[in-house]
Amino acid sequence: APNRSVSPGPGAPAPGSGRANINDHLNTSVNVNFMYTLILLVLAMYLDRIQSPATELLYGTSNHHYYSLINGIEAVSIVLLTFFAVRAWGFLGIGIGGFLPVLLTRGILLPIAVCRVLKLAHGDYFRAFLRPVAGSLFACLAPSLISRLCVGPTLPQLFLTGFLSFAAYLPVAVFLVFSFDERQKVWQALRRRSHETP
Repeated sequence: APNRSVSPGPGAPAPGSGRANINDHLNTSVNVNFMYTLILLVLAMYLDRIQSPATELLYGTSNHHYYSLINGIEAVSIVLLTFFAVRAWGFLGIGIGGFLPVLLTRGILLPIAVCRVLKLAHGDYFRAFLRPVAGSLFACLAPSLISRLCVGPTLPQLFLTGFLSFAAYLPVAVFLVFSFDERQKVWQALRRRSHETP
């Protein structure tokens, strides 16, 4: 039977029109480069996760009103900034609108609230906070290079890339993120666990 083209129904958008209308910040092609947006959103998620102990501390000390206020500021900031950033930078604006408010709330306001509750100097908090962050980011350099060189579309390549990345990340992260005392406690706990195992 001959091929027949099917026309879209009334009010239906033309094929590909949604993608073509996305304003790509790089202006290279119709297919938007999502990489910068993903990087910003992953950084926002990472900053949120590494501050989870501070969040639990505010809840544990019945100071959740601080956290509620910070969450409110973050939510309003994300909505407003994303609205204007998307109009100015297109899809990249989603990443900008998601990252900058989290940087403000988790990187500045939340530490200030925790320091106020604990009566802790801001410098001490940021030193304790920046060391694991810097260490984990530095530990990601080798896995990033391995992923760029080795990753491929087959399962063996993916498993090999994951194994090599893990092997490169773990020792660097252990020595840079954890202090000597923390490493000793982990080692002692592992030794006790091995002796208890029948």
